[in-house]
Amino acid sequence: MRKSAPFIPFFWGLIVLFLLTACPSANDSVENSDNALTSFGFSADLNEALFSDVSVIISGPDITLTVPFGTDVTALIASFSISGVSLSVNDTEQISGLSANDFSTPVIYQVSAEDGSSRDYSVSVEIAPQQESKKGIIAFSFTSAANPVLSSDVAGTISGSSIAVLLPNGTDLTNLIASFTITGEYVSVGETIQNSGISVNDFSSPLNYQVSGEDGSTQDYTVSLAFATENSGFDSATATGDTGVLTLNESSQTITMVCANNSDSITFPTGLDDSGTASITTRFWMGETEVTNAVIAAVLQWAYGYGRFSNNLTDHNALDVSTVKQGGQELLNLAHADCRIDYDGNGNFTAESGYENHPITNVTLYGAVMVCNWLTEMRDGNSNNLVYTGIDTTWIGSETLEDTSKNGYRLPSIDEWELAARYINDINSDGDISDSDEYYPGNFASGADAKYDTISGADDYDGDGDIEYSTDVAVFDSSSAAAVAGKSANALGLYDMSGNVWEWCFSNNGSMWDIKSCGWGSPAGGMQIGVGDNANPDNEYYNLGFRFCRTAD
Repeated sequence: MRKSAPFIPFFWGLIVLFLLTACPSANDSVENSDNALTSFGFSADLNEALFSDVSVIISGPDITLTVPFGTDVTALIASFSISGVSLSVNDTEQISGLSANDFSTPVIYQVSAEDGSSRDYSVSVEIAPQQESKKGIIAFSFTSAANPVLSSDVAGTISGSSIAVLLPNGTDLTNLIASFTITGEYVSVGETIQNSGISVNDFSSPLNYQVSGEDGSTQDYTVSLAFATENSGFDSATATGDTGVLTLNESSQTITMVCANNSDSITFPTGLDDSGTASITTRFWMGETEVTNAVIAAVLQWAYGYGRFSNNLTDHNALDVSTVKQGGQELLNLAHADCRIDYDGNGNFTAESGYENHPITNVTLYGAVMVCNWLTEMRDGNSNNLVYTGIDTTWIGSETLEDTSKNGYRLPSIDEWELAARYINDINSDGDISDSDEYYPGNFASGADAKYDTISGADDYDGDGDIEYSTDVAVFDSSSAAAVAGKSANALGLYDMSGNVWEWCFSNNGSMWDIKSCGWGSPAGGMQIGVGDNANPDNEYYNLGFRFCRTAD
């Protein structure tokens, strides 16, 4: 056992020597191996090409940032932070917020650690696709659901940057809610963002709606409201012969009406030989002229805007370039060569150029009735004063109910038509114009001073200071219809009561309805006030039109 003792001290000495040489001294330090890119981005303050900061969350060695369309990426200055001792690009040290690089292709950033290790990051900059610059209002309306003051929806007409909306007379414009459809991000009035069907505005004066696109560009629209029609003269009329005017604001068309009877009761002769007698107890207005193509186009345009038609030709109210229907009945034969109303198939009605002031033709009784009803709704904004009812999806003429106590537009009865054609003056104010020189005889053209076939030698029968014959007051023996009011008026101030086109009356004998006046191709004998005829309600003749009538308030 004594022989092994010298080994123990030697062993422990080796251990002590190892420990002394393996442990660092107090002056030695461990080098850091961190070499990470911890944040990266582009500040708008440092890059004129940017209007907002662009940053990214770093989750690996491949970094992609997206800048707006059109950004110049050839000299972008990056802002960054690292864990490491330096950051370089192609051996060029990078300084955050100062160093610029061309990012047209990926840029390799190298982060170096204290211990000499490094890590590469590939930074790619993508340019966003061009943003939509679309910015527009494609539909604008006021719905009855959002606006209790309206009885039906009212659509606006968009023309360029102007939007026109025609509302019923008397509508309060100070508290209306618009519904609209746009292309773009949002629409505002002033600084207020607008919400379709919710935002309330005062439309007493035109408003500017501004639509903003995705790219920040804007488009302004001026929204102007007006009343669909305006009345003048109707409330102030006190005597037979006074006039009132209804103006259709969108088309600027005017409809002049003449007070044809302002008496509680009036009696007058009838028939070619004046042997008959009729009495009228209704005060009424008569259209100064036959209804023109321009007026029809304006009324149909209104009806289209209010959704009265369907593009489905199997529907009762079908509409296409050849026909207009309601209740399954054709109102107007658009395809006929003598019909001067054009429909383009895209919601636009126009009167053919050069024929705007000619009388409408190729119109059925159904068409005349519907135009009267629609004109009344244009005026009132509701259906309270419609004269004609009983109109359904399978309309038959005999089903049509007439209420002449309403002051809506309508057709004259045959007696009302004949009174308006004959009246000169109630000299005795006795409610009877059977006395001499108080009426045009049945064998005269309305407004003429002699029998229909007289061409010379007449006296001033109606006392208007002019001597006029049939050729002066009526269009006949002609090859086509003429513009209305091209001849002299009768004593009431009504034009073309004889000739130019036949006119529907709302009087019937069974299935046939009365028509008066006679057409442009007829001989002189047809110009006699006492002449009349009848037609089926669905007849649409090249020389058949109508004129408005309405009961006085």
